[in-house]
Amino acid sequence: MRQFIVNQVNFYRNQVASGDFSGFQAAHRMASVRWDPELAKLAELAAKRCSLSGDGCRNTRRFKHVGQLTGHVIFSVGRHSDLELLGYKISNWFGQYKRATKELGEADPASDITSFRQLMQERATHMGCAVLRQRSDERWHQQFIVCNFARENVAGEPAYEVGLLSGSGCLAGRNPRYPNLCSLEEHYDVNAVDRFHIKPPLRIKLKYSGPQGTKAVPGLAYHPNIKLPFF
Repeated sequence: MRQFIVNQVNFYRNQVASGDFSGFQAAHRMASVRWDPELAKLAELAAKRCSLSGDGCRNTRRFKHVGQLTGHVIFSVGRHSDLELLGYKISNWFGQYKRATKELGEADPASDITSFRQLMQERATHMGCAVLRQRSDERWHQQFIVCNFARENVAGEPAYEVGLLSGSGCLAGRNPRYPNLCSLEEHYDVNAVDRFHIKPPLRIKLKYSGPQGTKAVPGLAYHPNIKLPFF
């Protein structure tokens, strides 16, 4: 199962990275994905919750910004194999490209292309998934799938860096099977955050109601340039 998942994800990444797919620009240095047992174990714990909301406990010592995709499929008993359903769900995530802008710019948590952007995250060097099959009744089963990725899409960063030619930035060469992706020997700093492209956080001051009457509510953060609706 793990090889099936990795192959399918790398196939889709290679397609988009080429610069010849649906108008998307070529990827300068997109990583080839490999399987990671630790990410898979954390995905298994998440899958056992039988929830699509994901979980916030997935970062590891090696990976500080882990991304996560979840999926759910309901199907008739005996008609579909686990691999068939897995392939369907991954292709469903990838299918969000039809609604994506060709630049794949900043991450937007409210966007309906979040799954596609995660699949195309250039520094997602490792992944691990888990699948849970559950019987709903005599006729229907359901499958939960959770996949963790070594790097999530951080707000302010593009999913991948654009290049004139695919793989033109690969320092260790290209993957012979997926020539638009970098070799598995390519090194990435998956935990780095690009401080030049990320907007600085909003700085807030703490003020409290007192003799001078600042209009601030005790215990609430107050920013002098933002008019709160209840003041």
